[in-house]
Amino acid sequence: MRKQKHRYDGEGTMFKRKNSKKWQAAIPVPLPTGGKKRVYFYGTQQECKDWLVKMRYDIQLGKPVLDSNITLIAWLRIWLERYCINIRDTTRMNYISYQEHIARHRIAQIPLKALSTDDLQEFISFLKKAENCPARAV
Repeated sequence: MRKQKHRYDGEGTMFKRKNSKKWQAAIPVPLPTGGKKRVYFYGTQQECKDWLVKMRYDIQLGKPVLDSNITLIAWLRIWLERYCINIRDTTRMNYISYQEHIARHRIAQIPLKALSTDDLQEFISFLKKAENCPARAV
């Protein structure tokens, strides 16, 4: 019998599901609320391996790995806090103003995984009709 390869903390795991031909891959990802384990199912072992490599790479680069239920407005607030560190105060104020416009629209409460191009187009039309929305925001 072959010895199982040991993975270190944070590297993720993968295994073949009992009573199924599917493979399962899981990796702990950093989220705004703390660590959380995400589980994905794939049809083949190779897809699982590729996904784990990609996720580890994205996490190592500091790319945001989103909670699947995070809303657009919540993500924009996290983005402003974490990724807009070295910007001018006027730029920050503009971004906050844009977020206020977004918060008034229903698009703000849509989870990112459910956001569609129709939602975005409807929001752009809303911005064009807004009275005090700067033209650059559209």
